Amino acid sequence: MDSRVETLDSTSDARQAAHLSDLINSSWITRAIQSAIELGVFDALREKSTTADALAEQLACPVPPLQRLLVALVTLQLCQTAAEGFRLTRMGELLASDTPGSLRDWARFWCEDLEPLWSDLGRAIRTGRSVRDIRGAGRGFGRLDGNAEKAGLFNAAMASNSHWVAQAFARSAELETVRHLVDVGGGRGALVAAVLHAHTAAAGVVFDLPHAHDGARAFLEKEGLSQRAKFIAGDFFAEVPPGGDAYVLKSVLHDWGDEECKLILARCRAAMASTGRLFVIERLLAEDSPDDLSDRAWARSDLNMMVALGTRERHGQEYRSLLQTQGFDIASLRPLAMGLTAILAVPS
Repeated sequence: MDSRVETLDSTSDARQAAHLSDLINSSWITRAIQSAIELGVFDALREKSTTADALAEQLACPVPPLQRLLVALVTLQLCQTAAEGFRLTRMGELLASDTPGSLRDWARFWCEDLEPLWSDLGRAIRTGRSVRDIRGAGRGFGRLDGNAEKAGLFNAAMASNSHWVAQAFARSAELETVRHLVDVGGGRGALVAAVLHAHTAAAGVVFDLPHAHDGARAFLEKEGLSQRAKFIAGDFFAEVPPGGDAYVLKSVLHDWGDEECKLILARCRAAMASTGRLFVIERLLAEDSPDDLSDRAWARSDLNMMVALGTRERHGQEYRSLLQTQGFDIASLRPLAMGLTAILAVPS
């Protein structure tokens, strides 16, 4: 018998093939989650456990296909079976709209906006351009201007994806003396709100493009922070609001190339006093060979930046070099949540 054939038939290789098949087929998970969100499954089961028959009646869909989706959600550990039918797991609750820290809007944004871009990943690699650019949508975030629906989903998704990072950041000891925080590219203000709730003597500014204004104002009012936080519309390539003793760039620099990052950092430096602090919150790749799940998340995000914006994630040393060119030294690194790290930079 051919030894190569015998090796391929081994139990070990069969396991490898099964694992590879799971990787190849993994897009089904995204679509199952998207469908359950669209149907209202997570919100309905958040209210109470129920049978497939009762849930089908509530959601106005046939029982057999809904039953099959529910079984799929059980295998994903988003639902579980119970005496009364089906109920959400704690992870499943994080896809309901009223759960604090819900990732529902991020899941919607990924499915509706980002995932369709990945079909042209090969073209992005061959051309060095983002898929949006290849398809004529241009660079940056101009597509959100004048499109309230797209801007609303984008800003809701960014807030959804920021909740747990913001909660972890708000616990940073370095924030205890901060009195005026400016979140540059702050979207709806999830990070500012978390910091202000944790540090009641502080005030904050959410600085972003005009499309984020209405959502930020409504969110800050809902959080009871209208008197301590405000939204300022502007372009961080032109200027950044002065007067803060701490500035934050969360998931901003990975959206841009090196020269654009240098300009953003220069604008922050110009707005700061010599005693000011800058927090850069990004996903960092370990300097050694990537091999664990956090590195896989980095790689996924890195490819996503390529297809969506034509940019990339960076190593810690690359951020150090960018910061040094604009007069900053790194004072500390603090792991947060969701694989992100806070880089504390101070004027040189």
